[in-house]
Parts: sequence; structure tokens; C-alpha cells
Amino acid sequence: MSQSSDQQQLDRIEKKLDMIIEHFNIGASSQAKRSSREIDDIVRSKIYHLQNRQRRAKK
Repeated sequence: MSQSSDQQQLDRIEKKLDMIIEHFNIGASSQAKRSSREIDDIVRSKIYHLQNRQRRAKK
């Protein structure tokens, strides 16, 4: 894949994950919001991992 299509794929993944996170936050109890923050941390960690993998692939 080209660099731009890799970036576009990461952008699409991030948008989908943001939508999932937002879904958990709508009308959630404080306990559910705590879990959604944990989910947010996990998701962002996965995005960071994907970006690092992409950088390594370019070398």
C-alpha cells in the first residue's frame, strides 16, 4: 500500500473508533463512563500501535 492509502486507512479506523467511544458516552451512567474511558485508552493504544507498525513498514 502507498503511504497515503495507509494514512487514509488509519484515519477511517480512528473515525470508526471515535464513533464507538461516543456511543458509549451517550446516556451512560458514571460507571459506564468510567468503562468508556478505559475503552478509550485501549483504543488509542491500538491506534498508536498501528501507527508505529506503519512507520516500521516504511523503513
